[in-house]
Amino acid sequence: MVAAEHPDAVIIAAGSTPIMPEFKGIKLNNVLWVGDACRNVGKVGKKVLIVGAGNTGAETALSYTKAGKNVTVVDIQAGAMIIPSWTTGLERLLKENGAKFMFETGLSEITADGAIVKDKDGREISIEADTVILSLGFRPHKDMIKEFSGIAVQTYVIGDNNRPNSFFEAARDGYNTAFIR
Repeated sequence: MVAAEHPDAVIIAAGSTPIMPEFKGIKLNNVLWVGDACRNVGKVGKKVLIVGAGNTGAETALSYTKAGKNVTVVDIQAGAMIIPSWTTGLERLLKENGAKFMFETGLSEITADGAIVKDKDGREISIEADTVILSLGFRPHKDMIKEFSGIAVQTYVIGDNNRPNSFFEAARDGYNTAFIR
């Protein structure tokens, strides 16, 4: 359909899908994807475990600590790899509001009472939580890139298909590609 129009350029902005690995217990009622947790605040209990400390996970932790919830965040990466990417001042606000972080710690299993995580030394730790929120990033829709590539001389891949990021970044990518190139 697009090829029939003989376009001069094609801008591919097909979005992405949340990464939801098949952890044991992922289908339990106490598990939410971060986007759903932000829309359904009433479903989030008093004790919260957030898996993933990227910007979205950290900002969600701040939101829930400010709401008086007891929040623990785990991430498989070292804090030195993640914290520099956070919005300016976020680390200070998280500390002031009591968020707890466990870096170099991965999720092993989700249970009805929280989760079992494993630290960098292989020790299993049980974390009590009413709600487990998964904030593990996004996977771009690469099939759309293949489908539309080569239709026009100029093809631009933007937004989450280029690199998963925020809505603001994706909108800026679109503007810059359409009006500046």
